[in-house]
Order: sequence, then structure tokens, then C-alpha cells
Amino acid sequence: MPVVYLFNNCQLLQDAMGPWEVLYVLPGVAVISYIGAFILYLTIEAPMAKIAGYFYDNMRAFLIPELATVNPSSTKMD
Repeated sequence: MPVVYLFNNCQLLQDAMGPWEVLYVLPGVAVISYIGAFILYLTIEAPMAKIAGYFYDNMRAFLIPELATVNPSSTKMD
């Protein structure tokens, strides 16, 4: 999607007569896209997955008590 946005708003790419102009820009756009996706993952997707996992474990333990397991991180080993 960022490639399409860049192509629509960059006069150099609109006037390109061959593939080389697009290939010059593509690695930079790929890096920017990766960084943006990584930031969204850290700020939105990962926290939502932790919350959903917490509710899933609690609902599973509530609905099927015999399948409930002890959380190893909550036990103390002295």
C-alpha cells in the first residue's frame, strides 16, 4: 500500500519511463513499511494478544475445570 501512495504522490515516479526509477525507491518504501508494521505490532497487536490470551485461559479454566493447569510463572520455587 505505501508503494501505491508514493507512486500517486511522487512526480518522479509518475514520469518514470522504465522500471529503474521504481526499483530505486522500492527498498526504502519496504523498510518504512516494515518499521511502521513493527510499531503497530508493538503498540496494538501484542497487547491485544496478551489480553485475549488472559481471557481465554480464564474462560477455559471456568468452563472446563479439569483442563485448568497451574500457571508456572505464578508458582514459587524456594
